[in-house]
Amino acid sequence: MSAQFMVSIMGPERFGLLKQLAEKTHALGGRWLDSKTNHLGGQFSGLLKVEVPIENAPALKAELSELEGYLVNINEVANTDAGATLNVSYDANDRPGLVSDITHVLTDQGVQVEHMECHRVGVAELGTNIFTAQMKLRLPNDMEPAMVTAELESLDSDAVVNLN
Repeated sequence: MSAQFMVSIMGPERFGLLKQLAEKTHALGGRWLDSKTNHLGGQFSGLLKVEVPIENAPALKAELSELEGYLVNINEVANTDAGATLNVSYDANDRPGLVSDITHVLTDQGVQVEHMECHRVGVAELGTNIFTAQMKLRLPNDMEPAMVTAELESLDSDAVVNLN
């Protein structure tokens, strides 16, 4: 039997850090199921979904928590097996409050945002900014993707919503 948990790590960028984390995990019979790391301005942030034999979970959590100079947070993995996932790209005219409106629409429908990456892109020819977002959404079991598309499109008359 195995345990799964999420580990978030933040701190100074350091050569060999990922190797060190992987070695600690592997030494206790664990593996990374998913990971996302970022390096920005000399800082490191990482999010790891880890699976380890249940008897080794406390030891791995302790080792990861003791990383000198890093803020480490460990949380048990919640059951996310319900509902289908949907990859969505959303493009619209940029305006204040758009991210808030998007998240409100999705939350009101019971949609879980698993990943969201947003950018604002200047378009000189139009003299304005365009908002673009890539999202991975988990839908409730009884929801059709067209419902999500319609709600997101209702936020801006020029919005373009694509399901990938």
